[in-house]
Amino acid sequence: MPVMLRGALAIFKRDFKKFLSNPFIIMMTLIMPIMYLVIFGSAMGGTLTHIPVGVVQEVPPYNDTPLFTSAAYQLNHISQTDFANKLLDVTVYADENVAKQDLDNGKLSAVIVFPSSVSNDNAVRVYVDSSDSVTPPIIEAAVNQV
Repeated sequence: MPVMLRGALAIFKRDFKKFLSNPFIIMMTLIMPIMYLVIFGSAMGGTLTHIPVGVVQEVPPYNDTPLFTSAAYQLNHISQTDFANKLLDVTVYADENVAKQDLDNGKLSAVIVFPSSVSNDNAVRVYVDSSDSVTPPIIEAAVNQV
């Protein structure tokens, strides 16, 4: 065995014995990476709140229907985990094209179009911004909840 390798091995053995003799260092070596994952994981990917959403009603009629009024109110008051943080920030639009333009410009994460009348043929349409994979399922779940 070369002299340089023997010296490096002797230094490694000495340092490893010091490492094993201190239980605090061993615990911190094992626990700290997990703590970093928990702390930075919740900081970077915590809960989503205040997602901008536009709601609009199909026309005609030009008056808001009870379905539209009730759904817009309920969407605006959904909270994800606690009652302090709103999940959605709802903006009511009078024109579907204006709402879709704001979606294209990045002002909104989704546009929800409610039918003027309730029937089997009329469905609620949801247009979402697909640039992020987390927000659309949350918005769809909120619409399904309402």
